[in-house]
Amino acid sequence: MQRLGTGLAVLAMVAGAEAAGAQAAGAQAAAVQGCRIDLPAGFSGAAALGGGEAPVVATAGFRDAAGKVRIDPDTRLNLGSVNKMMTAIAVGQLVEEGRLGFDDPVGRHLPGLPDDIAALRVRDLLSHRAGLPLFLRPQVLDAVAKAPDARALVPLVLAEPREAPGPFRYSNAGFVLVGAMVEELSGLSYGRYLETRILRPAGIASRGLAWREGDAEGRGGADAEAFARLPAWPAGSLMLSAPDLWRFGRALAEGRLVSRPTLEAMTRVDRTAREPDGSPAPGYGLGMGVTDRNGRRVVGHSGGAAGVDASIRIALDTGAVAVALQNQEGTNARDAHDLTRELLLLAEAGCAPGQPISAARPPRPGGR
Repeated sequence: MQRLGTGLAVLAMVAGAEAAGAQAAGAQAAAVQGCRIDLPAGFSGAAALGGGEAPVVATAGFRDAAGKVRIDPDTRLNLGSVNKMMTAIAVGQLVEEGRLGFDDPVGRHLPGLPDDIAALRVRDLLSHRAGLPLFLRPQVLDAVAKAPDARALVPLVLAEPREAPGPFRYSNAGFVLVGAMVEELSGLSYGRYLETRILRPAGIASRGLAWREGDAEGRGGADAEAFARLPAWPAGSLMLSAPDLWRFGRALAEGRLVSRPTLEAMTRVDRTAREPDGSPAPGYGLGMGVTDRNGRRVVGHSGGAAGVDASIRIALDTGAVAVALQNQEGTNARDAHDLTRELLLLAEAGCAPGQPISAARPPRPGGR
């Protein structure tokens, strides 16, 4: 799911030679060991940071709306749109297996589509350039809550109004079609595919994909409670703890989910892409945000809605991963997207043992 902007998790850092990258990774891991994360005031959730075998983790706030049960490192929170990355990685795996190509027409792998959607390329869906809508109306969310799999949502996508493909239009509908293709080609439901092909190889123990008792409730009213409990679908809402999302990031950085050549193909950004108003589109590859600065690359995603604020950033050269999850909507002073950027930068700079890696900061003028 998307906040009001594009909600992309991106930043800056990546590669030189492999040996230099390995040295940087070791230095970064050593710098983070013994440090602590100093979360900003009012934060309600968990953060995880590091590039070694285990992250530094910090928690704050309460997992229940009544404010009685504190969030701990095992508390699962709603990822919002962050698991769009996982949907995209599923496609990358199928590409590596020769089952489809990023430039294949969607209709080759998903039967029964109207001609205009069938002619779209797989990469058009993954890069939000297919002309499909945001797809977050109340009726859509009701259908998501009841759908047994992604394919059950396809008729609803086809009934939505659509625009001409080309410009960047952030779209949950496009990711429903991607998830349906994954199901069609793999013979597994979207949820089962995530469990067996993404989460398990990342070392994440299965606790189910949807909200259950003991997970974080959305704080901020009825809408927050509803969004936080929305079941996992290809566009978002997977439930994970901050350390488990960190494990996903590490698995991606280490090549345990897709190969480095496939990841590089997925993180190439088309700098000619434009928003519908003609302004430059955000740095977005295939299912993930991408930023390059000084030859170094960071990939990731963020997501938010009432009761949901989530972000992950992965520095591909060092393998450092920063995660922030909240069970409340982000604000100017404590937003997961900005928090992961600052944590990753501060971790790269290093800190002495026991020194806090502080994400607290005054609000920025001019809003988000």
